[in-house]
Amino acid sequence: MGEINKQQLERKALITQQALLLAGVAGAKEKGRPNVLTVLKHTISIGVRPHILIISLTYYMFLVMWTVGLATTIPLLVLPPPYTFSETSTALLYLAPAIGGLVGEVWGHFFNDHLCRSYLRKHNNEWLPEQRLWAVYPAVAIGICALVLIGQSLQNGLPWIALAFGWGMYSAATVITSTVVSAYILDCFPKHSALASSIINFWRTTGGFSVVYFQFKWIALNGAAIVFGCQAGIVAAGFLGVVATQIWGPVWRSRYPPPPAEN
Repeated sequence: MGEINKQQLERKALITQQALLLAGVAGAKEKGRPNVLTVLKHTISIGVRPHILIISLTYYMFLVMWTVGLATTIPLLVLPPPYTFSETSTALLYLAPAIGGLVGEVWGHFFNDHLCRSYLRKHNNEWLPEQRLWAVYPAVAIGICALVLIGQSLQNGLPWIALAFGWGMYSAATVITSTVVSAYILDCFPKHSALASSIINFWRTTGGFSVVYFQFKWIALNGAAIVFGCQAGIVAAGFLGVVATQIWGPVWRSRYPPPPAEN
């Protein structure tokens, strides 16, 4: 009986400890750790630096915005004619972005490593974070072509394989870009990886949540070809932010260094 009570007490103590960890109480009691105001100040300070703000706001947010828009509108647009997809067919159509994301993951992994190795080999192992952004170039081209293809497929009733192929292309472009942007920003803020990642997720979430409020109405008003053509143009214009970061990024990083490390 005493052994059972001892196990129950140990279990309660473990549950209490885990609850304190999850609630942040245990962390607040630790000495030498930054407080909430310090973390908030550093998050805002990092978020407004041009080499993270411009690439996230002008390009990455819109790229993810249209990704979520495709996932929420294509299933609705293939139900009526000319496609008249069943629920099963609509569900299977999601294999297209899944396959595209897998292709983007494989491509991004090997191509990014190739860029890093080749640059380090040619520059005596001195790394320049902006070199990562070259990997965005094929992604933006794929993404623009994908949006145009999707718009024309929906507007003109092209075979469903064209729609699926375009969706897969755009998914691949998004995954490739996500890898590059995340790696670049983490290169710029290696001692603030959590804060930098939260800023990336902020812009990604902002775009993803906002698009559902206007995407379908926009298509109903102007037609798929015009809507997705405009989205392709927005992605192309936003890509100028990537080019600007690639050109002036070293100057910005020197002029606006990261805040002091928190730990």
